This record gives sequence, C-alpha cells and structure tokens, in this order.
Amino acid sequence: MKIHPLSLGTLHMTEEMLIGRGGSPDKVIDAPTWAVLIEREDALVLIDRGCQQQPVDPAAETIYSFLPEEQLTVQLARFGYTTADVTHLVLTHSHIDHAGNTCLFRNARIYIDAAEYKGALQDKAAYLAGQRPGAPLQHLTYWDDSLHFHPVEAPRTQLLPGITLVRFPRGHAYGFLAVVLSGKPGNLILASDLAYTPDALTRRPPTLVTDPAGYLKGIDLLVALHEEFPGEIWYGHCPEQFAAIRDKTLEY
Repeated sequence: MKIHPLSLGTLHMTEEMLIGRGGSPDKVIDAPTWAVLIEREDALVLIDRGCQQQPVDPAAETIYSFLPEEQLTVQLARFGYTTADVTHLVLTHSHIDHAGNTCLFRNARIYIDAAEYKGALQDKAAYLAGQRPGAPLQHLTYWDDSLHFHPVEAPRTQLLPGITLVRFPRGHAYGFLAVVLSGKPGNLILASDLAYTPDALTRRPPTLVTDPAGYLKGIDLLVALHEEFPGEIWYGHCPEQFAAIRDKTLEY
C-alpha cells in the first residue's frame, strides 16, 4: 500500500494551545491541518478530512486558512481520485479540523469511535437547538442518514490487512481512534490529536481537551502502543514533522 500525507490548510494556534500549559498564550504558531490517503489494490482509505472548507464554519474562520490547492478535492485529484473513489473513511474524532468534510463522502464506510459518535450527535442536537451558538459545530449539521457511519466498539478493529483501528478513552474528545499501520519498512502510528506534537509525550498539561485526566491517561496508552508497535508516530499538528513528510509517499 502507498501512504500519502495530504496538506489541508493551516491552524493559527497559540503556543499554549499547541504544546499545553507553559506555552505562550500570545505567540502564534502556524500548525498544519492534514489527512492521510492510503492506496491499496482492494481499497482507498482516507484518515481524517480537515476543516469544512465550503463553507468554513464561522467559529473557525479566524484560526484557519487554506490555499486553493489545499482543498481536499484538489489534494485527492493529485493522485487521480475523487471523493466517490474513497471506500473507507476513518474519523479519528469529530472536531472541525479533522471531520469537516465528512459530508463529501456519501459512498464510503465511515468509521468513528462509538463514544465519540454518540457525543457528536448530542453536540449536533445542542447546536441546532441554539444551546452552543459559539461552538464550531456547524460541520456536524451536514451529518445525515445518507452517510454510512460504522461506530467502532471493539478495543481493536482490523480495518484491512495491515491497518488496525485502536480505541482510546475520553480525553481530547469523547472517544478517539488511533490508526496503526504495520508492515515493511516498519510500523507507523497515526496519533492525530492524541498528541499534537512530541511535546505531548512528556505529559504536559493540555488546554484543548474534553477530559484532562483522561487525556493524560491516553498519552500513557499511546506510549504503550508505541512500545507494542515500535516505529514512527505521526502527530496531529506538528509543523516540523509535517514539513518533512508532506511531499513524501511511503510504500508498505
């Protein structure tokens, strides 16, 4: 299988938001928003989908920007695909910068942590009822019964040979899916927002989480997962790491 990182724009985050307590609340860092496309002979898999770009959720407009070539449809077209070609989608979680374009993939099977799915639907109902008007939840209103959601309940699920979904408890979100790619040349863990950057592995107290204690427990579980599957971890919003991998294609 071939693995392609897709550049989907930029989040303009404070250092405190990105690395946690102790970071500057005034220093702004441009952090990547991105997805991973996996080409197989039997499937086309997409991990995460970036922000809702047409239109951008109003609450995200001030912290998110993208170039025309960073639209998800344009990124897929680089490899000769459209949204209709994607067979499997994995939402690591439902936040706007990872799940904004879900509505574009009405032919694919969509995998999401069961607890996160339940929480997202509750958030959608609250948003529509006007109970969370300032929250960036407009993207959830595009979720409807024409989308093929498959909530993941097992601790581990083999999506396809060499691709395993691993559930994580409430922490950054209501629930979370990490993705383990195993094979040659080695293992690769797609950690997404379990850890924005390698700094998270020091258990630095976070700022943008649903459950701080659960988040730190998730860091310990991520470290244990990495011990079980030694290799590389791809972090959710690490500028330096993404700059190094954005134009690469890995072959397993």
